[in-house]
Amino acid sequence: MRGTTTRSRSIWRLLAILAVLGMLAASCGDDDDASSDDQASADDGGASSDDGGASADDGGAADDDGGASDDGATTDQCNPNAILTWGYGDQIRDWDPHDSPAGQDQWYLMTVYDRLFHQSPDGQTIPGLAESWSYSDDALTLTVNLREGVLFHDGTALTADIVVQNLERSRGAMDTAEGVEPAFKTSFKADLAAVTEVVAVDDLTVNIVTSTPNVTIPAVLSDRPGMIMHPDTFDGSGNTDPIGTGPFVLDSWTEGDGGEAVLSKFADYWDADNIKIAGLVLKDIRTPSARYTALAGGDIDGTRIDPADVAAAEADPDLTVQTGDTVELYWYLMDLDIGGGELGITEVRQAISLAIDRQAIIDALAFGLGTATATHMPPFYWASSPNVPEPVQDVDAARKLLADASVGEFSVPILAGAAQGLTADVTQAVKAQLAEVGITIDIEVAGENLASRLFFDRDGGGVVGPWSGRPDPAQTIANVDGPGFVNMAKNSVPEIDALLIESNAETDPDARQKLLWKIDELAAVNHVSGVALFSPKTVFAFKNSVSGLPIYVQGKHEFRDACVAPE
Repeated sequence: MRGTTTRSRSIWRLLAILAVLGMLAASCGDDDDASSDDQASADDGGASSDDGGASADDGGAADDDGGASDDGATTDQCNPNAILTWGYGDQIRDWDPHDSPAGQDQWYLMTVYDRLFHQSPDGQTIPGLAESWSYSDDALTLTVNLREGVLFHDGTALTADIVVQNLERSRGAMDTAEGVEPAFKTSFKADLAAVTEVVAVDDLTVNIVTSTPNVTIPAVLSDRPGMIMHPDTFDGSGNTDPIGTGPFVLDSWTEGDGGEAVLSKFADYWDADNIKIAGLVLKDIRTPSARYTALAGGDIDGTRIDPADVAAAEADPDLTVQTGDTVELYWYLMDLDIGGGELGITEVRQAISLAIDRQAIIDALAFGLGTATATHMPPFYWASSPNVPEPVQDVDAARKLLADASVGEFSVPILAGAAQGLTADVTQAVKAQLAEVGITIDIEVAGENLASRLFFDRDGGGVVGPWSGRPDPAQTIANVDGPGFVNMAKNSVPEIDALLIESNAETDPDARQKLLWKIDELAAVNHVSGVALFSPKTVFAFKNSVSGLPIYVQGKHEFRDACVAPE
């Protein structure tokens, strides 16, 4: 670990570089493309609780309350007619959850669609549409018992047959079905690869059969793969006119920066008595400073704020500031097939990791609100191996790795979602630091087209941005260290693949944790599809009248406990 003086010089050097680059960006007139600091992520994320209990291996013996609010507000302390207005730095890309390319979509989607399982703020898998669940003796069949009396927003009753149709669609069984949704392709084939069959036992019971024992399925189905759509919307109408079983109904939606989604409470929701507000307005406000200005001016009730605005928010007597750790993290995601193939060389990715001063980026750009990490398992997370050393910049070692691999100076393109905000600043910092070892990053601001260009068109090369989180670490591993959606080149490390299968079949939490630690140690060396940078603190700021908005460790928050006090 370097001394304070060296660290200070590094921070100030980084600040100076970014100041110059910021002036250049402004002179080029990129402000019109500005988006939020969240914009650069694509289908990105994994999470669980710090105690390792995310998989609900006990067959669902969890509380049936959907997760308690952060302050224990009771219904009589809340205004049932209140409309909560929240500012987001991103727009939803697709109201069809199985087709969604971006983890951030879930913040919108969870309002309209309920999932088979829920997550508590600390990462426990708890009942949702599934009232209880259990595994067969050989752990190859997960039996899901649905709640009775659940209705869709149009009054249609939820049945096991509808759940089967949704899970078949979500796992990719309909991707190639002749005459069925020819344009549809699921985003979650890798997440549910172990599922071989989904069967309706009776009206309220579903069996999910897997090829190998897999304890991650309940956690996976607490995310977008487990969201239940009305089958009539499979034809594409779900993209604009969604019908779900969730706590809110989408009344209207306007796209683009400045647009908004207006939602009202679903009176027949199965847990309607515990929904304490009458509706939501989710505003798309791309620029971080604009979100804070809207909050300070009273135009919105709450938002996630940038580190740069934390001090001002804490000084405002009318605002509450809430901070927490999640498994969201910033990383440099690479298309290893891009350019001359340099990124496909493991030693090159190791050199990139060594060339980056993560702590300087955290201190200078995130105001110290973050944790450096060498992998997608941040050090505070239960799936993070204690044997993975703290990542520290070593430019000389990076140059030696490149020389030993016979790799000279080279350049690669990447896409950016915005010209402003934390993500844009982190991208410029990575560019500046990699330039010191002869790697040139060419940045193109792609805005809202980033995800489609990067993953479907594959013309972007990579991105520096946030990975939004998943309910179970296995989902993250399958995606970034296995042949999942975000691993564009589909390269893999056979030992990681084998350990993932073994860990998914392990029902003992302690034994499973040790297997995940082995994967984490391999990931720290191989950087299979990119280089992890740091996990930022999540910071919410909202009016003092607002409560019931806990920060979820898996990186995605819900409004089911939201409360607005009576005036």
